[in-house]
Amino acid sequence: MRNKILIFDPEIFDEQSVLEKMKYRTNDPLATLHKVEDLESFSREIIYGSPWKIIIVNFQTPEFWDTKPSDIEKFIKSIREFQNQFFEIIAVTGYKNQISILSKLGCILHQKQYNGIHSDTAGPGNPRVITIEDIVSIASDHFKVSKEEIIGRSKKVKIIKARNMAMYLVRLFTKHSLKEVGVFFSGRDHSTVKKQIVTTKNEMSSDELYRGDFLILRQKVIILQNTDLVS
Repeated sequence: MRNKILIFDPEIFDEQSVLEKMKYRTNDPLATLHKVEDLESFSREIIYGSPWKIIIVNFQTPEFWDTKPSDIEKFIKSIREFQNQFFEIIAVTGYKNQISILSKLGCILHQKQYNGIHSDTAGPGNPRVITIEDIVSIASDHFKVSKEEIIGRSKKVKIIKARNMAMYLVRLFTKHSLKEVGVFFSGRDHSTVKKQIVTTKNEMSSDELYRGDFLILRQKVIILQNTDLVS
């Protein structure tokens, strides 16, 4: 059987880095990696592209936010229904409510924030805990709009883009729930926050400039995250 690696949500990973890190697991220089961005494509690959040697799932994506443990269990079991017994599921998550159930389901856990399993960039000492305020400040500086405008309810396109990107980054780099994010951003409800974040991800897939904004902001947050805390 040819060794193949399937990964859900390529944003978090670099293809070559994953292949390098996975060599010791596959022990096969011909191992190939296939990346998909949506659940429909992922399901299709599980059913028709199997067997896979390693399946990597990023549970920090919007598709899995606030998902019930019972639904995560069904998701993992559905994967195993279409696979043979010789494969591994690697789950990437930083959320406590997911870690417990995924561990019980026998997944290999990588509890790293958005840097991904291939990251070798962690700074010395304790990593900085990223706050909502940190991300709003970074977004404010990048998009040249005020923090108050990002947090507020302005409907100007430029401010909406900055706000939505900030919400997306908050969910990627912090452990705040959708409800908590909504409260911070002028009392929005959790469904509004989730809708705006999904809209942001869809827009990044069709707008290269907006995706470029995301990559720049993500790197700035990672740099801040890996900066030593000053006592």
